[in-house]
Amino acid sequence: MDGAIMPLIPMKDTVTVTKAGGGDPWDGGSGGAPVTYKCRIDEGARLVRNQNGEEVVSSTQIRFDKLVAVAYDDEITFTDYAGKTHTKRPISVRIVKNIASKPLLTEVYV
Repeated sequence: MDGAIMPLIPMKDTVTVTKAGGGDPWDGGSGGAPVTYKCRIDEGARLVRNQNGEEVVSSTQIRFDKLVAVAYDDEITFTDYAGKTHTKRPISVRIVKNIASKPLLTEVYV
């Protein structure tokens, strides 16, 4: 091993995050350049709270290693196990920290 630290959980899936904003809506501009991340995707309905504190049903949980800046108005694109591609916005974003307050995971529900 070369001294690299392994993630807490296997990160064998990928998603593409496209940042919102940054372009002029009048000239057809959209958000920033898409960025692809390794992650862990778990599908299944789950009741979570959105940014307004309301209970909402999420269909997918995405976990990123360490800190990934995901905003509520970003678009997340991924392909499920059936081969269908989805583009969704986050319902809930949470940073999981260790006892020293360093980010271990970024947890996103869509």
